[in-house]
Order: sequence, then structure tokens, then C-alpha cells
Amino acid sequence: MGKLLILEYHRLAEPEDRYQRTPENFRGDLQRLYDSGYFPVNFYDLIRGLPDVPAGKKPVVFTFDDSDISQFRVLDDNTIDADSALGILLEFHHQHPLDWPNKATFFVLGNDADDYQTVFGQPRWAKSKIKFLVETGMEVGSHTVNHVDLSVASAERIYWELAVSKRVIEEIVPGYTVQTMSVPYGGFPYTLDFLKSGSWGTYEYSYSGNAAAWGGPTVSPFDETFDPYRVSRLEVTGEALDHWLTHFEENPQEYYLSDGDPSRVTAPQEMVAAE
Repeated sequence: MGKLLILEYHRLAEPEDRYQRTPENFRGDLQRLYDSGYFPVNFYDLIRGLPDVPAGKKPVVFTFDDSDISQFRVLDDNTIDADSALGILLEFHHQHPLDWPNKATFFVLGNDADDYQTVFGQPRWAKSKIKFLVETGMEVGSHTVNHVDLSVASAERIYWELAVSKRVIEEIVPGYTVQTMSVPYGGFPYTLDFLKSGSWGTYEYSYSGNAAAWGGPTVSPFDETFDPYRVSRLEVTGEALDHWLTHFEENPQEYYLSDGDPSRVTAPQEMVAAE
């Protein structure tokens, strides 16, 4: 019943800024989490109840918004930039293949009208990048088509953004189903029903969960207050991440710890007794 961290990143570049993490600091994030017993999962894994987390591990979700080129850059020699987010993630998995799987969720701007310019900034590689992420074990989710604030959009615009973005991604990878999304700016529409399912023209969509843009650690998916369409995230800055990692180091009983058995929910004895 403990809490979990869903980490929210945007760009990887110099210098460190609110929406920008340096490659060196991102490597440091991975190492600190690994040393502290964390285990990466995709956002959809959290939504469906964390079925594959080994006993004794603390699940953590890495999410990347906006499909910025710094998240997945291909160099002139056709190799993945080692200082891009994906390059760093792949290298860390290579160093720890048994206990650090290739898991992270990329919420992309599913726009084909601009020749995929918004899909990681390299139109030539856009389709190959999405396919590679899926084949590697990462999750690709929707961040709408045009990064629209859904809290001020019309109903028709909301349906269009959510239906078309999902359709574009799924057309790139036939057989893949986009399960989750993140609302731009943290702007929720006036009813969460928009996020659950809908249609625009002949395009129908449904989403199993949505990641908010703020809120800090999230409650467990087994907590009665858990809402899969309002799952809070921690926007990563040096101070914010250090604060929460230090907090959970000092209060380990507050963080979700897997018992390795997806068929049951384990809770501290005092909580059961209180019930």
C-alpha cells in the first residue's frame, strides 16, 4: 500500500533547468535508484497492477513528455546518441541486464501532418524510432497531436486530439495498442470521460490511464483513492528528486515494496489489524 515515484522528464541537455536535465545528472538518477533497490516499469504496468516486479524491489516509472529530439537522437553515423535519454537508458540496461530491464514510457506528439517533425525531431527516423522503442520493451503513449491544453479545448477538439494521436502511433507500429496518455500542461478536460474513450469521425479510442503533470509520489494502484486517469507524477529537478529519494530512504515503510506475487496484495500487519 506504499507510494511510488513516476518521474517526469522533458529534455536532456546543458545546463540544468526546470524542464531540462543534464545527461550527467540523468545518469546519476539511474545509478542512485539502482543502488537503492528500485526497478523500472512502464506506466501501463502500474495501471494494470505491477504484475512483474520481483520480490523486494521498489517499482519506479520513467516518463518522457513532448518527444523532444534529446530523448532519442540518431547521429550522422546512424547510431543512437549516447547522451540522449534512450542512449543512457540502453547503456544502463547493458551494464545491469538482469535487474534493470528496458522500461520507460515516452508520451509522444502523434502528428503526421508535419511529416512527423514533432516525433523526436528527425522526420526521417520517426517511424523507425517508434518501432524501436516498442520492440525494445519501452511504452509509447499519447501526448495529444499538438500539445493542446485540454482544459480550454472544445469537445470536438479534445476528441480529435485523442483519437488522431493514438491512430498515428498505431499506424506506425501495426499490432501495437496505445494504452496510456499524459495531458499537456496538466490540463484536464472538464470531465475525465473524455480521457477514457471517445471517437472522432471513424477513429475510435480508449485509454486505460493518464499521467498528470504534477502531484509528487502517487498512491499504490491498490489504494482505494487511486484514480488511473489522475495519476500524479514528480517533475524531476535536482532538489525535488533528492528530497523524495532521501525521504523514502529515511522512511522505507512508506514506499511500495513488491512481494513478488501478483495474485495477492500484501500490507503491513498493523494496517490489516486496523481494518
